Amino acid sequence: MTLGRPVTGMARFTRRRLAAGLAATAAAAHSASAAVPLRSFDGMSFLPQTPADVERAGLAGFICDVSERATVRGADGAVTQVRTFEACDRSLDAAIVRIRARFPHAYVVQDGRSVASDPRCGIVLQFQSCEAIGSDLSRLAYFHSKGLRILQITHNYNNAFGGACFEPVQSGLTPLGRQAVAEMRRTQ
Repeated sequence: MTLGRPVTGMARFTRRRLAAGLAATAAAAHSASAAVPLRSFDGMSFLPQTPADVERAGLAGFICDVSERATVRGADGAVTQVRTFEACDRSLDAAIVRIRARFPHAYVVQDGRSVASDPRCGIVLQFQSCEAIGSDLSRLAYFHSKGLRILQITHNYNNAFGGACFEPVQSGLTPLGRQAVAEMRRTQ
């Protein structure tokens, strides 16, 4: 789910569609001016260890997962990895600082229109799953204000917001998930 624009037909929305939309924007800029080179957009990646890899790739941009997990112990004593608010908040801040300090040929995308006009590589920050939101929907605006532009409802397994691909029964959005989508649309 993109936090930057309302999305209709949520069940059909994917990172691939977002990448295709951004690529179409770049292609439109290319056709408007032959001087603008046509570049590609990667639908999902992570920040590379070597900043020069971003320049060598020659991408217009890429979606970059910056979510982090923390080790937590459940009420039953079982230890698991969860994308907590605190872990994701720290990882989002760290990614932005790292991009600004070490990636001179890249920038954090705040608005998709910049991908067509900025010659650097645009990095669209995302979290894979809504776990970091918990039940506090004000965190959507909080993360958006910091630079997060994509928030997947789930990753591999069901959560409080919706059903996921590895579950035997597909359940769709929960009531909290519907509220979150409405808030995402409002928080643009």
